[in-house]
Parts: sequence; C-alpha cells; structure tokens
Amino acid sequence: MECVCSGASIWVDFSKFDALALPFKLSYTYLMNEDAISDDKLSPAGLVNELVMLGLVKVAWTEDEFYIAEDLSLKYNKLSLYDRVAIAIAKYRHIVLLTNEPTTIEAAAEERVPVKGTIDILDELFISKKIDYGKYRQCLVILLSMNGQEVILPENELISRLERVSNVANTSSEEVSY
Repeated sequence: MECVCSGASIWVDFSKFDALALPFKLSYTYLMNEDAISDDKLSPAGLVNELVMLGLVKVAWTEDEFYIAEDLSLKYNKLSLYDRVAIAIAKYRHIVLLTNEPTTIEAAAEERVPVKGTIDILDELFISKKIDYGKYRQCLVILLSMNGQEVILPENELISRLERVSNVANTSSEEVSY
C-alpha cells in the first residue's frame, strides 16, 4: 500500500458529510504525526479516535523531519506547526501530502511535495469503482452546498465535476476523465 501523509483538513471535510470511512476504501496507508493526533484541539470531537479506528497510522517524526519542519517555519510563517510537520514528513519520505489548506498546498508545491485533496480522493474513489455514480454525485452536491461555510474547496472544480458526471450519467466511469 502506498503511504500518504495527512493533515487534519481533509478529514474534517469528509466528517462534515458523514463520509469519513470513504478514503479508507482506497489502497493507501494514511499517516499522521502522532502529536497532531494527540492534540485535543482537533475538531470535531471524536474525529481522531474514529480515524484511528478506521486505520489512520500515528507516526513519530524523525530527527531529519524535525529539521525540515524547522526550515519550513522560517520560509512559511503562516503555516501551523502541524502543517509544517505534515509537509516535512511527506517531503522526507517522498510521499503524497493530503490537505485542502491553500497555504499548505502552496508551500508543498514550492517544496515539490505532491498534494491530493478531498476532490482528488473522491475522483479516485469513483474512477476505481469504490463508490458508484450516485454516491460520487451526492458527495459533490453536498460539498458544493457546504462550500464557503463548512468546507473550503475550489468551487469551479466541484461544478465542473458535477457537470461532467451529469452529462455522462449513463456512461461508465472509465470514460469520464478528470
């Protein structure tokens, strides 16, 4: 299984529409820094425990990752500690970073760390047939209705996917390209 380092934002998004288990249908091992997992400030309440039960793996950061995070703090002072740590882990281990935070995405791009977000995970679930057309469309509609309030995602991406999937309702998922 491919490892993916995650921040909290993506899990908060999936929890907002009761779909927290969906990403775990993919063939990824989701990693999160053990300090971030242990932090009581992550919300909603019970999110971390549910993620661990679903398979989220707690990881300690190495000394090298610590120094990378330190360097990141000098370059990107708007990033939270946990976002810097997530980028450092992904960078050092050469794995994908899972986040929706715009400042984290920008910093990761500058550090050449590949990023996936909520929409990317939904696309993968649909294309790999882990969720069907109805579930995919439902998730997109819910995210669009919550966008700008409870979640912050690129609206144009949600709309374009909804339009594409609506136009090919009777077409197989292999013929839908993203």
